[in-house]
Amino acid sequence: MPRVRDLMTVDVPLTTLNTPVSDAARLMRAADRDSLIVFDLGRAIGIVTERDIIRKITAEGLDAMHVHVGKIVSSPLITIHPDRPAREAAALMLEKKIRHLPVVKDNRLLGIITLADFAKHMRKKSVKDEFIESMGKDADQPLALMQQG
Repeated sequence: MPRVRDLMTVDVPLTTLNTPVSDAARLMRAADRDSLIVFDLGRAIGIVTERDIIRKITAEGLDAMHVHVGKIVSSPLITIHPDRPAREAAALMLEKKIRHLPVVKDNRLLGIITLADFAKHMRKKSVKDEFIESMGKDADQPLALMQQG
């Protein structure tokens, strides 16, 4: 069973509460990401996503150059430890209805796990691979014998 650390993305773009939303959107574009972790006084306090910008700025007809990230940040930040099972991260994301889950250990941001990370993992592993992994390293021998017969 994979752990959060096995699926997470480690290159996480950051911003601050005082950043204009238009600049935050440009940071997302430059980093090819759809979210930014918001820092204040040296610690991660929230997240802002493309979806936040669409729903809280664009849909409301606000000027992204004149609204700061602090007005649209989602906070408090929901996080997960890197050693937790990936399945737990997925369950937490479903329960909280979130698409981005920052990975934190000892109050230090290590990365983020997103729906895209789960999709990449699923593409890499087949059901057979997951089954063999869950049964142990020699579990593929009986499967091979069954396929021959």
